[in-house]
Amino acid sequence: MNEKSTRLMYKRLILSLLGIFAFVSWGLASEFVADFSNTTKGKLFGNMVFKGKIFVKGKNQREEITIGSKSRVSIFRADKRITWILDPARRTYREMISQQAKWSSIADPKNLPAIKEAGTLKLVEKETVNGYDCDKYSYVYNNKDLGIEYHWVSKKLNFPVKMIQKSKNSDVIVEFKNITEKKLSDSLFELPKGYTKLNKPAKKRNN
Repeated sequence: MNEKSTRLMYKRLILSLLGIFAFVSWGLASEFVADFSNTTKGKLFGNMVFKGKIFVKGKNQREEITIGSKSRVSIFRADKRITWILDPARRTYREMISQQAKWSSIADPKNLPAIKEAGTLKLVEKETVNGYDCDKYSYVYNNKDLGIEYHWVSKKLNFPVKMIQKSKNSDVIVEFKNITEKKLSDSLFELPKGYTKLNKPAKKRNN
């Protein structure tokens, strides 16, 4: 895979990660590390499967993804309300203003007004997913093109273990496996020294 193709695929991945599950907001999650997979099908993002690792400490998140020979790291800082997208090979980063983390619990009461305005949330059943007891929620958007989402939320982690979105133009499945609960260093969620910023902060996002 050449560099241009890698950049395009990574851009599409970021769009898929940021574009789905737009109305989720979380409380204070546990501290853990896990493997994750992101599978997309359809016209919107194409057919892709990406795998990586996620680190979660309270409201902060770090993701590490490898596409071909290229590695990318994203760090969400809740206290600063920003996301850093790092290119370790070039020691550069981009900065985005983010009000919320990407992966979080749809059942958080703080976000229920926005959720109810855009669709209908329903507790479907209780299931065990990847070793965790979860509440399974369905969320049907008022906008039929956006379709329906399913979230399996672990009460212990206060975090979704699995998420699915089925829309008019795409299907997206995100799943977290091999979850290990342990203390994580604060340095994982800091901007590394010696990195060069590539752009000014993007406009405010609500996802």
